[in-house]
Amino acid sequence: MFLRSIGHCSHPRLPVANDPILDGVSSRVEIAYVNHVEEIGGAELSLIDLLASLDRAQFEPFAIVPGGGALSRELERIGVATVACGWLRRLHRRGRLRQRARELVHLVRGSAAIAAIVRARKPAIVHANSTTAALFSLRAVRGLGSSLIWHVRDLVDPGRAGRWIARSASALVATSDAVERLAVGYAGAARTARIPSGIDTARFACARDWPCAPHEEGVELECLSVGQLVPWKGYGRLLEAAGIVRDRGRRVRFTVLGDDAHGDGEMGLSAWRHRAQTMGLEGHVRFLGHRGNVVPYLRAADALVHPAFPEPFGRAVVEAMAAGVPVICRGGDHGPAELVRDGIDGIHLGGADASELAAAILALAASPSRRREMGTAGSERARTCFDRRDTTALCERLYREL
Repeated sequence: MFLRSIGHCSHPRLPVANDPILDGVSSRVEIAYVNHVEEIGGAELSLIDLLASLDRAQFEPFAIVPGGGALSRELERIGVATVACGWLRRLHRRGRLRQRARELVHLVRGSAAIAAIVRARKPAIVHANSTTAALFSLRAVRGLGSSLIWHVRDLVDPGRAGRWIARSASALVATSDAVERLAVGYAGAARTARIPSGIDTARFACARDWPCAPHEEGVELECLSVGQLVPWKGYGRLLEAAGIVRDRGRRVRFTVLGDDAHGDGEMGLSAWRHRAQTMGLEGHVRFLGHRGNVVPYLRAADALVHPAFPEPFGRAVVEAMAAGVPVICRGGDHGPAELVRDGIDGIHLGGADASELAAAILALAASPSRRREMGTAGSERARTCFDRRDTTALCERLYREL
C-alpha cells in the first residue's frame, strides 16, 4: 500500500525526519483540487481543513470549482487561489432522458475545460474531492502527465463510472474502513490509502468543559443532530424516538441542524417541521436549518444523536467527540461505528428500532457522570486520531510518494 497503518487509530504512518521519500523535493509541488459544487457540506469542510493545514512551503494548491459561491469565498479566505469552471455540477445517475442529456453535455464540456486548465498550469497532481469531481477530471490527466487522486467519500457503488476512474487514478483515498473496502474493489489495496477526514480539534475544544451551557428551564437533556435532510440520515426514526421519550414524561429537547441543499431528500426543511408538529413534538424537536458554526450548539449539547446508516465517515460525529459530547450512533459496517467506541465514547445501536434509540437517550439522561466520562474519552480520541494537522500530513506523504 502507499501508506502503512499504525497505532490504535489504524492510521498510516506519518513522515519522519530523513525520510527517503522527501529526497529530491526541492521546489513546491503544484496540486489542483477539483470540487464539483459550491455549497459547503461535509466533503467541502474536509477539503477546507486539508488546505488550511497544507504545508505551503512544499505544496502550492489551487482549486478548480464552479465559482461564485460559498466554497470559493472560503478557499480564497484561507489563501487558496480558485479557477472557475462553470460546467462543474452535480450529476444524477437517474432522471429523465432530457436531464441526463444535459448532464452529459456538462460532463463533456466541463472535462474539456478542466483539461485546458491542467494543460496550462501543469500541476503534478489533480486531487478530485469526490467521485463526480474525479469523473470531470479524467480527461485532464490522460496524456498530460498529472497524477489523479480519487477521494472516495461515499458508500454508494459508482458502478461503471468507478471502473473508468480507477483505470486512470494513481491513488484512491478512502475516508474509512468501510469506504476502503469499496475502493479496494476498484483499484486494489496497492493503490488505496485510508486517510480519515481531519478537523480543527482545537476549535471544538471550547465546548469540552463540564458542565455544558445551562439548559433552558425544564429541559433535562439537550440532544443535537447535524446532517443533511436526506432519507438515510434517519431523522424519521429520531422523531419516533422523541415521541417515545416524551411519552415517558422526560423533558428532552432535540435540535436538528441541516437542510437539503441539493434537493436529494423526499422532504424539505418546512416539511420536516410540519411532520414534527403533527406528531405533537412541538417544543420537543426543532429543525433549525443549516448553521455554518455548530460550536455553540455543541457547547449546549449533552449528546449527539446520529441515526444515519450507512454513513461513509461522519464528520459531525468527530466534531462532537472533539467537543466532549458523547455520541449515539448505529453500529455495523459504516463510518460512525469505526469512530465511536461502544461504551467508551458513546453508544452503538444494534439496528433501526426507534425504541432502542429512545432507551439509549434515556440512559444518558439518567447519568450525567457517564456522559462526562464518554465525552472526556471522545475528546482525547478525536485529538489523537482526527486532528487535521495529522491527517493532512498523511495526504502530504501520499503526494510525495506519487
